Amino acid sequence: MDILFLITGFVCACITPFLHYEILGFKGIVYFLILIAFSFFVLAYAILSIYKFKIAKIDYLNSKKIVSWNIEQNQMKNSRLPYVFSLIFGVVLGVFLAIKQVPFSSNLLLSLALAFSCLGWWLMGIKRLKNKEKETDNFLLSHVGLIYDNKVSVFNGYSKGITNVNCDNNNLNIELINGKKQQIITVEIPKDKQAEVDEFLVDLKEYFSQDANEE
Repeated sequence: MDILFLITGFVCACITPFLHYEILGFKGIVYFLILIAFSFFVLAYAILSIYKFKIAKIDYLNSKKIVSWNIEQNQMKNSRLPYVFSLIFGVVLGVFLAIKQVPFSSNLLLSLALAFSCLGWWLMGIKRLKNKEKETDNFLLSHVGLIYDNKVSVFNGYSKGITNVNCDNNNLNIELINGKKQQIITVEIPKDKQAEVDEFLVDLKEYFSQDANEE
C-alpha cells in the first residue's frame, strides 16, 4: 500500500502543471516537475529519518546486548495516526492554497499529492521499523537500555536506568527509574537462558561490590 500511495501522490502532483500549460509553457512545466521531484524526496528524507533513528536505537541496544529472548505480549493495533496526520497536512495545504486563490482543480490535486505522499512515506517507515523489530527479540536487556512491552528505552546513567536486578525462582525482576518514576518489570526466564542470566547476575554483583569498595 505504501508504494501505491506514493505513486498516487506523485501522479497527482505531476498532473497539476499540465493544467496550466498555456501559462507555464514547456520550460515552466519542466521546472515545476523538477520542483515536485525535489519536494517528494525532501519529504521522504524528513519522514524516513525519524524511523531510521528508531531503527538505529534498536541496533545500538542489540550491539550492547546482555540477554534477550521473546516473551508473550499484547499485539499492538495498527495506529491510525499516519492517516490522520496525512489528512491534516493535506487540508492545511488546501487552506493555504485557497487563501492564495489557487484554482480549485490545482488546489485539490496538490493537497491530495501531499496527503498521499506523506502517508506513503510514513507507512514505508513503519514497515521498515516492524521488519527490524521482527529480527530482534521483543525482550532485550542491554548495557545501555532495554526493549520491553513494545518500547525501546535508552538509559542515560543517572535519571533513567536500572537500579536493581534479581532472580526469583524462574523470574527476572528488573527495577527501573525514569526521572521520579520507579517501575518493576518481571519477565519469566526460559530454561535455555538461565545460565546466561545467572552469569549476568554474578557480573552485576561484582560490579556493585567494586563500586562500594571504591566509595
